[in-house]
Amino acid sequence: MRSVLLQTITRLAYPGIITFSLFMFFRGHNHPGGGFIGGLIASAGILLTYIAFGMWAGDRIYGVHYRTVALTGLLCAVSAGMLPMLMGKPFLTSMFGQVVLPFFGEVQLSTVLLFDFGVFLVVLGTILGIVKVLVMERKRVPNFTEESD
Repeated sequence: MRSVLLQTITRLAYPGIITFSLFMFFRGHNHPGGGFIGGLIASAGILLTYIAFGMWAGDRIYGVHYRTVALTGLLCAVSAGMLPMLMGKPFLTSMFGQVVLPFFGEVQLSTVLLFDFGVFLVVLGTILGIVKVLVMERKRVPNFTEESD
């Protein structure tokens, strides 16, 4: 059974949840937050969509397999560690650079941001994967009721 109230609240709350997730992600360099908590909050928003609209509709909306998200995050995190090694520095040494972007101006980039983004994606993909596996397992196992004597 689908709740129109839950679907409406989800449509209203989802942009705020994702915005707060990105805020926590970018805030994490100087204050508490970062890729882990940002990924948890983003996965909560996505799971709310799955709860409100169902697994099939959620898969149709997001369309990306959770393993792909997690592996992309792992690739980003490993790249953040290996990039300094290509420059002759130790593994996971922080490197900084500046890029000029239209509408944003000069933006500071670092390997720390790449690593945090990798953590964000790994957490997001892992949480979604765990929930999907649990939901599929529940659908596979028959619904047992208590037997009365």
